[in-house]
Amino acid sequence: MGDAMDRKASGGQVPPDPLGGMGIAEFGAALRAGRTSAEATTRAYLARIAAVEPRIGCFLHVARDAALASARAMDALLRAGTDLGPLMGVPVAVKDLFFVDGMPTRAGSDIDVSDLVGAEAGMVRRLRRLGAVIIGKARQSEFAFAANLRKHAPWNPWDARTKRMAGTSSGGSAVAMASRLAAFTLGSDAGGSVRQPAALNGVVGYKATVEFLPTDGALALSSTFDSIGTFHPGVADAALVLSALRDEPPIAPRAPRGLRLGLDRRFALDAAAPGVAARFAAALEALQREGVELVPISTPGVDEIPRMAGQLVPAEMVAFYGAERLRANRALVDPVAWERIVPGLEASAHDYLRLVALHRGLVRRGMAAMEGLDGWVMPTVPEFPQPVADFSTVERVHWWNGRVNDATRLANYLGQCAISLPLPADDPGALPAGLQVVCAPGADRALLAIGMAIEQVIGTGDAPDVAGFA
Repeated sequence: MGDAMDRKASGGQVPPDPLGGMGIAEFGAALRAGRTSAEATTRAYLARIAAVEPRIGCFLHVARDAALASARAMDALLRAGTDLGPLMGVPVAVKDLFFVDGMPTRAGSDIDVSDLVGAEAGMVRRLRRLGAVIIGKARQSEFAFAANLRKHAPWNPWDARTKRMAGTSSGGSAVAMASRLAAFTLGSDAGGSVRQPAALNGVVGYKATVEFLPTDGALALSSTFDSIGTFHPGVADAALVLSALRDEPPIAPRAPRGLRLGLDRRFALDAAAPGVAARFAAALEALQREGVELVPISTPGVDEIPRMAGQLVPAEMVAFYGAERLRANRALVDPVAWERIVPGLEASAHDYLRLVALHRGLVRRGMAAMEGLDGWVMPTVPEFPQPVADFSTVERVHWWNGRVNDATRLANYLGQCAISLPLPADDPGALPAGLQVVCAPGADRALLAIGMAIEQVIGTGDAPDVAGFA
């Protein structure tokens, strides 16, 4: 009822983004100066959600009353002189797989997984302690297994006429961020599930090193590769959020001059669609003009991507959800997701241990390849977001999943941290693409400092006009 009233009040129009291009730091300054309030900001986001969500469909649950109560509490605390830090009063949307008290957790599936839902996620507890306002839960693909054939997928907000691929499995969080339905959004990434939808939706997507941020209190895909990720309009917000969550000093941007970034032209560019390759090449030229050195490399581990994605990840997924549960509910599972699950049902303990050992070796190879470099750079996804109607068979969806995930999966399998930045385009309405930066395990602060340096050169991404979804 509340959302319907908000939409009626907007007269069928999409209310403006309450941050209006401000970063989280600027919003915090305005909040503390009394120029805005957490409640007003939350109401504005709820009104935007109500206006576009019926078509965009990126939310599993909108916690209207709870979010407004939390926002009012933050305003009261500030008036009383209690300041919880830079995330205080900041509305955030959380991916479906995280446990949030009072909200459903479905794993994007029709299978009952309620017995697996436990105490509220560690990340959500941290956000609450820092004063963030949990505005709702964003949709994901089934079990976080890439694009599905039959399950609901959100609408990519860059094209209101044609439904295009919005990315998975954190696609709902990426769409919510691109549509400016929260100040930032939370996802998870075991093989590109943050960076890949970030690129397809024209936002920043940061994937942390495994265990750099807590993953407890969530439905798991892969205990080896699951990592936290966040979506933002710009890298500065990603840096601010990470520093706040880890209670660390602010991250300062690097200077572009002197950066040494590895570039594997065969892996990164040869297979990219011409338009993506051209925009990526233009960004590299701009970086080189500012003193960034591009070092030719041969990326390790490329040949092992199919084994990690096709065998290790499914084995860990089946171990978490239970083979008996999955077999008993096969008819409810999306056919693409089911084909990903089958190798996990068939994996032996011996096979699994060999794959884990292989992953450890890949991490060592990746770290060796990073010697003397600040990071690697490549297109995040080699394609622009394609029409959903072009993927009507299991075979076609499998092709898409492999096509858009290889460059992102490799960072996971090498144990690294990574970020995707929007690639600039001459046409403001052009479909989005992304530039990925990858750094060594644990070098997350350095990664975000590099991301800010690159963003200073190539610029930040635009937001899509979502008026056509109202």
